[in-house]
Amino acid sequence: MNEFGFTGPLKEEMSAFIRLKRCVGNKYEAEVGVLKRFDRYLTRNYPAITGLPKESVTSWCTKQPHETPANRSSRASAIRQFAKYLDSIGQTAYVLPEHSYPSGCQYVPHIYTHNELVRFFAQTEKCHFCSQCPWRHLVMPIFFRLLLECGLRCSEARLLVVGDVDLEKGCLSQRTVTVGW
Repeated sequence: MNEFGFTGPLKEEMSAFIRLKRCVGNKYEAEVGVLKRFDRYLTRNYPAITGLPKESVTSWCTKQPHETPANRSSRASAIRQFAKYLDSIGQTAYVLPEHSYPSGCQYVPHIYTHNELVRFFAQTEKCHFCSQCPWRHLVMPIFFRLLLECGLRCSEARLLVVGDVDLEKGCLSQRTVTVGW
């Protein structure tokens, strides 16, 4: 076994590929999970391969029942990058053509009108006390205003704690987030 736990026929190459990606400044964390699953797949289905044959790549990239187009595209992209690496070190590898698996429709954000925002915030003010969530009626109006006024992502607002709020300086601080108002 190696440092990343790969056991398949391309275990050394996968480890070297991840080390290279990280050496050039990529975090390369989620992709390691994809490569681990691909490694298990190769071990089960192609235990004696050398290089990366087309069949092993295309069969791995077959859409799974639970998978969205974006997930499939992401999974295929990681394998495409690995195949390009194999090719660059002189191994025979099938490299998926770019955009083989499009990620589907792109999200188009909705820009709210002033009237829509007024109506939205009027509804958040109607949030009432509930014994199962005793602070909800106080938190929800502020939560949505933080999203709008500070440009926070939902997860950033959700993960805020009291210590992240500096009322004197008028700013929020959270590990990697600093927003002034």
